[in-house]
Amino acid sequence: MATIRLKYIKRFEDRHGTVRHYYNRSGFPKTVLPGKPGSPEFMAAYQLASGEKPQIVPGKGRHKTGSFSALLAEYYGSAEFKGVKDLTRKNYRYMLEKFSETRIPDTDLICGDVQVKDFRPAHIRRILDSWADKPGLSRNIRLRILKVFSFAVQREYCDANPVREIKAVRPKRKGGFPTWTQEEIALYFKHHAENPKARLAMQLLLSLAVRRSDAHRLGRQHIIENEEGRFLSFRSVKGDKQMTIAIDDDLQRELDLVPADQIQFLVTEYGKPFSAVGFSNKFKAWAVEAGVKGKSAHGIRKAAAVEAAHAGSSAHEVAALHGHNNLREVEIYTAEVEQMRLAKEAQTKREKAKARTKTFKPD
Repeated sequence: MATIRLKYIKRFEDRHGTVRHYYNRSGFPKTVLPGKPGSPEFMAAYQLASGEKPQIVPGKGRHKTGSFSALLAEYYGSAEFKGVKDLTRKNYRYMLEKFSETRIPDTDLICGDVQVKDFRPAHIRRILDSWADKPGLSRNIRLRILKVFSFAVQREYCDANPVREIKAVRPKRKGGFPTWTQEEIALYFKHHAENPKARLAMQLLLSLAVRRSDAHRLGRQHIIENEEGRFLSFRSVKGDKQMTIAIDDDLQRELDLVPADQIQFLVTEYGKPFSAVGFSNKFKAWAVEAGVKGKSAHGIRKAAAVEAAHAGSSAHEVAALHGHNNLREVEIYTAEVEQMRLAKEAQTKREKAKARTKTFKPD
């Protein structure tokens, strides 16, 4: 089959795991290319982008001095921005570029063209209000531009941070990723009884309560043993936190089936390690094959938290298992279980109190 090779194509993975492409040539406008490479819409957009006359002068003058886009360019080159992990930088950059390219309400300007010193809290509020239907996105963008304007204040590009006076929007909790039920997990295992790779993927997620970004890269190099048992010890991709989690009997049975010469626990059909996105997509496909639709790998992580809560684990214990730094995140997973447990205890106490109360009957 013929291979298509095109110049000046850049690809990136957005925060939803979707791979996107754009035309990125020095001196030309950056252009988003729709569809998949080689598709009619992709090729039409590519030809249009490559046929345009250069509109940007490379290097000097690319960003207007003092503008927000010029500030971003400097921020991207700072030690502060370069000090975070690659995946985190991608997510941060996505949100900052989204803000920079947003048109200011009732004007013909985009944020990137505005002078940093001219931003006021009222401007920021109106811009963030444009994502009123996406409070989570609005909240995250606020956090990112808060950092950038602090960076600007430190370099005396503006006198005050206009974002500080803007309160963050509290997203309405809608449950997030759907949690797998015990019945769905059992159905998955039953369907994949003859598929050790699919079973191992599920058991890694369930036993360790790890994210997809960690599950796909675990291997024999992460196993440690001591007098207390066998553990998987690794640094989490998100948060860069050292995690050491015991290997339970269910997981050990699946690990025993991994070929002795295979370092990585999970590999593709070609014997190559999965990417985070590739693993996520494969797991979703295995779930659909088992008759479980609309559920993802992260839903297993939530199911593990619920399972631990039902078993009587404290919020601190669940936080340690999940690698969370604060209990607020854990409570998202365990609130329903905790409410049910407390309500049951309250009812039990009421019944005991009734039994102790003497009933007087009239003569």
